[in-house]
Amino acid sequence: DLETIGPDRFLRVTVPKNPAATDITITVEASPEIDPATWSPTGLVTETNTPTLLRVRDGIPADSAPRRFLRLRVSLN
Repeated sequence: DLETIGPDRFLRVTVPKNPAATDITITVEASPEIDPATWSPTGLVTETNTPTLLRVRDGIPADSAPRRFLRLRVSLN
C-alpha cells in the first residue's frame, strides 16, 4: 500500500506472520529496477516487527523516484 507522511507518500508492505514459524527470516528489499535489480534493505524503515506482523516502508518518497519496487525474501534459518 502507500503510506502518507506529511506531504509525501511511501510504498509500504505489510505481511502477516505465523508466530509458530520460528525457522524462517523475512526480509524486505527495495530496488529502483527489476532487470537488472539491485535489491537491498538499505534505506527501508521497519514500522512494525512482531511475532504476528511485519510492516516495512520505503525511505524514498514514491513521488520523487521514477520507479521503486519492493520484494519479500524468505530464508530458512
